[in-house]
Amino acid sequence: MLHTLRNILATGLSLTLLGLAQPLQAQVANCGAAATAGGSLSTSQPSICNDGTLWAPPTLTGYTAGLSRTEYVFADPADIVYNEDSTVFGPRILEINTTGAFDPQAAGLNDGDQFEVTAFHYNLANLQSFVNELLTGTFFGTSCCFFAELVQGIDVCSVYNSAGIFVGTDVVDLNVWVASIQAFGGPASVNNILFSFEEINAQAGQPCTGTLPLCYATSSTLTVDVACAVTCSSATPPSNLSSTPGATRMTLNWDAIPGSVACQIGAQRLTPPGPSPKQNLVGPDLSTTQVPYAAVGAGTTWRWRVRCACVISPVDATAFSEWDTFTVPTAREGQMEALPELNLFPNPASDVVYVESGFGMTEIVVVDALGRVVRSSIPGNWATRQEVRIGDLPAGLYTLTARYGERSQSTRFSVQ
Repeated sequence: MLHTLRNILATGLSLTLLGLAQPLQAQVANCGAAATAGGSLSTSQPSICNDGTLWAPPTLTGYTAGLSRTEYVFADPADIVYNEDSTVFGPRILEINTTGAFDPQAAGLNDGDQFEVTAFHYNLANLQSFVNELLTGTFFGTSCCFFAELVQGIDVCSVYNSAGIFVGTDVVDLNVWVASIQAFGGPASVNNILFSFEEINAQAGQPCTGTLPLCYATSSTLTVDVACAVTCSSATPPSNLSSTPGATRMTLNWDAIPGSVACQIGAQRLTPPGPSPKQNLVGPDLSTTQVPYAAVGAGTTWRWRVRCACVISPVDATAFSEWDTFTVPTAREGQMEALPELNLFPNPASDVVYVESGFGMTEIVVVDALGRVVRSSIPGNWATRQEVRIGDLPAGLYTLTARYGERSQSTRFSVQ
């Protein structure tokens, strides 16, 4: 099947189909520009992450003046569009703009994908003139639209109107031009834009097309990788530590180490002097955590620091950051967060019990029926789950108390 515009825009020919268009460079030369006027593209960003960051516009060199407009067409080389006869017609167009900037995330691209960018140079006024003559002109008293219909059996004006094109100036950019190509049943691809321009040039001077060809040239096409992989470096510790008090929790913030997989918070209670717990956090590019006031105690003052790891095993981590300090607000009635349920299992037990709480525990104490402390431990990282070994304890009833800073809760269990 001949290309869509090759079938429908032969308004200036006799009642025969248009033959193959002239070669691209010849068409450029016919516009009075050098055959190498297309220029070339280069980029300082051969890859871009799909994180909402715009890909920087490419550098365009070798462009010859005389072609008044430049637009950038972005396409997906992995998404091929086809003609009606199932022949390949090139990568699907993702976006067309005049800036050359591109957001792969908005276009639905993922890590490992690629996109192509092509710079089109053309004279918009010539394209508008061609469309306007086709829509409003006559040939021997016959409407050009009707003449095109006689030649190809297609009501050209109605199709253009369906794409929102009623006069030539309605074609304001290549987005509108591609929409018209699609209205005629052609796929949206870079090749279709090229072929449509070649068709218009080939018809220069024919009835209903005027005397000036559509001057145009194309640049080189770049292929850019969408790659979000970041090389993590443990050479520099996290910085810009800050703390933000909330109603029931303190939020700790720091600048993430790109590519990191875990972080560790080290803390020390300054007022009153107390424990120095650590909290391990696992996740990519961590930059914040929350500490419940119930875990650290109302009215207390703490200092904290953070380090982050690029690899957990074997450990490849930064040094600790500088210290930052925060003070926990004094609790007001109704402001203190309710303690979560304290779970202990198995019960009865013979060798080990497990304690679980929704808050980080700062101390665990086990006393026997006479009130004597038989176990005492300080979890190393505000743990919400802790193992307590009781295999050497005599059979009987015991009370386990979990402390969260200045608050605590208890539960009973039996040893068999």
